Amino acid sequence: MNMERIILPTTDEPEAQVNKVIVDDRLVIGTITGLVKKNNEDRIGYLAHDDITRVCIADGHWGAEVAQIITKHWLEPSLDFPVSKKTAILKTGSVENEIYKAFGRLVMNPDKDFTPEASFVAVQISQKVISMASYGDCRLLIVQSGKITYEQPTTSTWLGVFSHSGLRGRLSVEEATIYKELPLENGSSVLIFTDGVDECIYEKPTISLDTLANLANQDSPEAVFNSILDEVFAYGAEDNASLAIVKN
Repeated sequence: MNMERIILPTTDEPEAQVNKVIVDDRLVIGTITGLVKKNNEDRIGYLAHDDITRVCIADGHWGAEVAQIITKHWLEPSLDFPVSKKTAILKTGSVENEIYKAFGRLVMNPDKDFTPEASFVAVQISQKVISMASYGDCRLLIVQSGKITYEQPTTSTWLGVFSHSGLRGRLSVEEATIYKELPLENGSSVLIFTDGVDECIYEKPTISLDTLANLANQDSPEAVFNSILDEVFAYGAEDNASLAIVKN
C-alpha cells in the first residue's frame, strides 16, 4: 500500500509565516501564522493511500496541542473514516476522550483552567464521493463554476476538556458533530479553511464566502490557494489561517 501523510506546520518550522504543500494537480494545503499572532495554533494535513485522499484541518484555541492531536487522529491510516453521523459521533468522542486524558482533571475551574481545545473538519474523498465530519467552526465549501453548491454547517464551540465536562457552554459531541456524504461532481472544488481566512480581520466577517467561491473558479488549486491568501494578507492577516483546495 502506497501511503503519504504530512501535517503542517512541521515541528521544525513552528514560526514559519507560510507553510504550503502542493500535493499534486488536485490538492494544495497550507497554513500561515499571519501578520499579528506570534504562534500558529492551526494544524492542517493530508493522508493519501491507494485511491483515498483524506484532509483534516483544526483550529486551535489556547494552544496548538489539541489541534495536533485531532489532526493526527483523523489522518491515522488505520482509522476507518465515518460512514454515518452515528460513527462520526463515536470517532469524535474517541478523540475527545484522548484530549481529556491528556489535559483534564476531575475538578476543573472553568474561569481559570484554560486547557487547549480546537474545532475541526475532516474529509475523505474516494471514487468521486466526499465524506465530511466536523465539530465547531472550521469551514467547508463545495464550489462549482464559481458558485457555492454546499456549505458545511458550523457551530460556535471547541472540542476539549470543557466539551467533555459540559463547561463554559461547550456543546456535546452528540449535539454538535456534523456528518455529510455527497457525490463530487466533475469540475467541482472543495475549500476547507479556518475562520482566519474569511475573518482575517480578527473575529470580524471580512471576505465573503461568495468571493472565495469566485476565486475558486480557476483551473489550478495552487492558483486558487495563492489568490485567497493574497486577499487574507491584503486585509492584514490578523489570525492564523489554514486552507486546503481540492480540485475534482
